[in-house]
Amino acid sequence: MEAVWARSSNGELDDPRAGDVLAHDGIRILGTVERTAESVDSVRRFETSVPPEASSEYVMTGAVISAADFRVARRSRPGHGGTDVVLSVGGELVQAQVPGPASTLIVGARVAVAGEVTLIPDHEWGSFPLVDTRRRWLIADVRTLGDGEYFLLLDPAAEPAES
Repeated sequence: MEAVWARSSNGELDDPRAGDVLAHDGIRILGTVERTAESVDSVRRFETSVPPEASSEYVMTGAVISAADFRVARRSRPGHGGTDVVLSVGGELVQAQVPGPASTLIVGARVAVAGEVTLIPDHEWGSFPLVDTRRRWLIADVRTLGDGEYFLLLDPAAEPAES
């Protein structure tokens, strides 16, 4: 997978800098299924008029590995919140969250998801039944948005050699 800009709005990062390595983190594309995808995996920037460092909008194309409905609290009772999807994009597993029921997605089918890429907050890994898609990321660039929010240019980092 190529480097992607991801929004970090969870306040969990303490002054990230270019060259830092996130040892065990995951990304998620929050968006919509745009169409049935062609046979080529891809990650491409969403066409936008803003500078690259001011947007983390992408279209990710890959195969559906899993799809599961999730629920959210709505007023006094829970309701359907959307679908957590795991995509295989160029051999890398990526989380996606899309509206609609999981039954509309077929495991193995190719889809394109368009939306914003975000860093998944640490607490979600223990609080929700997410497929573990965490990996090492090199922070190649940082744009500070204020109030603990950042745009991070994340480049997949090689796993350290075992001793």
